[in-house]
Amino acid sequence: MIQARRTNTLLEWHRKILNVPGQTVELRMLGRIMILTENIENVRAIMSTQSTCFGKGATYHKIWSSFTRDSILTTDGHAWHTNRSHLIAHTGKIRPTDYVVTKRHTQNLIRVLSDGKPHDTLNQLNRFAIDVVSDIFYGSSTNTLLTNDQSLRDAIQHHKNVNTWRLLFGKIGAWIPPDRKACNVIDTYLDSVFHSFSLEGPDSPEERDRKAQTLLGVLIAQGVPEKVLKDQLAAVLVGGRDSVAIIVTWALYELVRHPNIMRELRAEISTTHGKSDPPGPSELEGMELLNGIVQETMRVHSSVGLNTRTALKDCALPTGGGPTGKSPIGVLAGTALVMCLDSIQRRPDIYGPDANEFRPHRWDNKWKPDPWTFFPFNLGTRTCLGKNLAVMEVKFVLCRLVQAFSSIEMVEHIGGEVVVVKAEEREKMKTKLAFNTKPAEVVWLRFKK
Repeated sequence: MIQARRTNTLLEWHRKILNVPGQTVELRMLGRIMILTENIENVRAIMSTQSTCFGKGATYHKIWSSFTRDSILTTDGHAWHTNRSHLIAHTGKIRPTDYVVTKRHTQNLIRVLSDGKPHDTLNQLNRFAIDVVSDIFYGSSTNTLLTNDQSLRDAIQHHKNVNTWRLLFGKIGAWIPPDRKACNVIDTYLDSVFHSFSLEGPDSPEERDRKAQTLLGVLIAQGVPEKVLKDQLAAVLVGGRDSVAIIVTWALYELVRHPNIMRELRAEISTTHGKSDPPGPSELEGMELLNGIVQETMRVHSSVGLNTRTALKDCALPTGGGPTGKSPIGVLAGTALVMCLDSIQRRPDIYGPDANEFRPHRWDNKWKPDPWTFFPFNLGTRTCLGKNLAVMEVKFVLCRLVQAFSSIEMVEHIGGEVVVVKAEEREKMKTKLAFNTKPAEVVWLRFKK
């Protein structure tokens, strides 16, 4: 497992060892029991029908609370329900001002990418996404796209890398210290966001009203304690940043590898909407191929390739055990469970013999798979609250980038020179696990007007 993690082949390793009756295996590592499964009935039980038996658990909380604090991402029981109640009203729907904010920062992104130079695509999109999420939920943007100071972005990424390794070692990992410097950078930022929030100043009445209705503005008005409020800010900072940046990066990577699909998308955007004006909500929903590209990207390149839970008490999984893989499995309290969602979304018995291929047209005519075979934002009680906002951002920024640039090239640096490569002829990019699942190498793209 450790070797696969180092070589960015962990997802492939999971698929290999889960190729057994019942698609469920038990591992014993460093004195702990771990169950891996891609069995749909087991995943449904963990996420939904038996969700009270499974949670994040004490070890996960000890490791990740250094980053995501006591937020919805690390807590169980009453604390989780309280966190959810603070967030759901602000993340469960898209507000008209969210389009305005997304449009503003997409213009910044286009401006940055218009210099004719190669760009680390995930890096730029991470900066874009953190600018949008901070503006929408805090009322003030980090504006990382427009500054050379990337200390916050770097701290978040490094902290995630360290904690992913800590989690691999279970209870032992909880005793390994996190990156204290990264923790301090993130905490300092959250402190500044909280203490600098104000509805006074030169902003227009409309902007002051928008800030008052943000997550930060409403929670302050409700008198939520500072510590609890910062927990919520940390949750949306992580949840709102990662998925958008990863999905758009993978989508651009696949479009460059499939120039015929790119041409079709350009034609759809031009025919449906036009070549220059930003699309509205109904126009985004009306573009079948754009929607298919986003859905297929989330299927082939899930940003949540793995999802973990801990058994909170002695219980059982419904199936996956015994010689035929159809018997129940006893699960002791404290057992770690890993749901291999990426494996499910690539299973040939579910998605056909081309399950590993990027084929957006499989989503034509509003085709939908069984809900329990597609997990871009989880399912069950812990479904991502901000999924609608995230999908809107992904569609909007993809549409605008295709409108703004006549060509998007994959390049690499050879001998100090930038060389255009035929992306469709290159070996497929591996996937890296670091809290989320993302491209294992830099996706260098050059955008041309």
